[in-house]
Amino acid sequence: MRIFFYFRPPWSVVTSLFFPSSKDAVVRVWDRKTLQLHRTLRGHEGPVNAVGLQSGKVVSASGDGKMILWDIDSGERLRTFEGHDRGLACIEFKDDLIVSGSNDCKIKLWSASTGDCLRTLVGHEALVRALSFDPRSGRLVSASYDKSVKLWDLGSGKPFISLVFWFPLLMQWLL
Repeated sequence: MRIFFYFRPPWSVVTSLFFPSSKDAVVRVWDRKTLQLHRTLRGHEGPVNAVGLQSGKVVSASGDGKMILWDIDSGERLRTFEGHDRGLACIEFKDDLIVSGSNDCKIKLWSASTGDCLRTLVGHEALVRALSFDPRSGRLVSASYDKSVKLWDLGSGKPFISLVFWFPLLMQWLL
């Protein structure tokens, strides 16, 4: 049996627009058809490490520890989210829920419409690098530089499966 992990690239695509991350603290919105710059979103003080898209909005996560929610059409900054102690590495944006993973080893769940932090998940011992969740089931998967993958129940805020891999053994097992 082989297990493969898929980590999303640090850019997102919506219909005809492309949103790459950048180290210069700017979110650039590109037109995929013309390859022309459509819009520039400024507001971060550190590198933009991840972006998430949902219903005409984009949320950007930065090494400055902040997330910013933007309206794609107008370029207007709708809300700034602050609450992590260190820089952000990954985000997921689905329905009204934004999930952020950080170098402070924490995962936070946010309401996009109110800006409230709804829950903080603690359990990783290093940077949280990847997230994926399903709002219908209330399940979240996180991967960390602590070599663990956790499956969380968002209702309780507790992990119910935690896999810890020692890389050489994992590689030997996979091969």
